[in-house]
Amino acid sequence: ARVTGMALYFALVPVLPALGFPRQALSAPGGYAFGMSYGFVLASIGLIAGCAGSFYAARYIAGAMVQQKLGPRLRFLDTVFATNPFRSTFMLRLCPLGNNALLNLAAGVSSVPAKPFFAASFLGYMPQSIVFAMLGGGISAGSWQGLTVSCALLLISMGVGFHIFVNLTAVNESE
Repeated sequence: ARVTGMALYFALVPVLPALGFPRQALSAPGGYAFGMSYGFVLASIGLIAGCAGSFYAARYIAGAMVQQKLGPRLRFLDTVFATNPFRSTFMLRLCPLGNNALLNLAAGVSSVPAKPFFAASFLGYMPQSIVFAMLGGGISAGSWQGLTVSCALLLISMGVGFHIFVNLTAVNESE
């Protein structure tokens, strides 16, 4: 049953963010069901697989539709990506605000190279994935200490992400 649950979870994680489900919340059920470590690993691999699927779907299949839907926002993101694709993507992934699916689609139709986008996405997903897997694992274990630490880390992660987002916006407005 555990292997079946892992397979089902792993099958859903790449799909749900593409449908607009918040990526941060996908690690919590994994941590709850499989423990913090397995939940984090399964969520991380699934999130990057979903990121790649959305990216390549936009790049090779639905590019014109995505460009039409995003309009001027796409030009802004393309400018952001052009300066330093890895850093820009990493900063955007750390920010707890925003739409994961739209960023994947926008990157797919932008000029951002795939490798730095995926590497920065993977690393940018990690802090919140760890925090949420830890939160789910703490709920599963009934550990108040684990819940307290994961909530504190979540607040720190959100603060850092917001700070980075504000700085990224200010840098792009001054250029």
